[in-house]
Amino acid sequence: MSEQLLEEIKVRPATLEDAAAICHVHLTSVRVLCTRDYTAKEIEAWIGDRSPENYRYAMQEMGELLFVAEKGEEILGFASLLENEVRAVYLHPNYTRRGVGSLLVDAVEKEAVARKITKLQLVSSTNAVNFYKALGYQVIESTFLTLGAGIQIPCVYMEKDF
Repeated sequence: MSEQLLEEIKVRPATLEDAAAICHVHLTSVRVLCTRDYTAKEIEAWIGDRSPENYRYAMQEMGELLFVAEKGEEILGFASLLENEVRAVYLHPNYTRRGVGSLLVDAVEKEAVARKITKLQLVSSTNAVNFYKALGYQVIESTFLTLGAGIQIPCVYMEKDF
């Protein structure tokens, strides 16, 4: 983990203006980081027809709280919280294994504690299970997530008590 990099990163609540950068990080992350565990067909179903509007809708209409990690003007990753669920943690592939994801999860967890949430849940891609385990999340069960066109991808349901 690069201490200098972490000192340069700011984690903050996302704004509607961040939607395009969040979408770019999400698409790039899935397309690059998930190829070891998922087929091209599964990845494309996962991505679907995502657009910046999806993230604006989530923030405005669903009440999803998104956080971004940024260095200068560049968004390196994002995470989100909806009720008691960590809905997303995605990093640009250039910033994995450097502590950025942990900073984002920490922001989500602090918000959960402030909201008096005592248990967080999430559905992890198979390639991210060890990341979440290292942060104290427990595997509850292996399962499948059904995406567009009925395509199912393997994933893992996890939880963490506070």
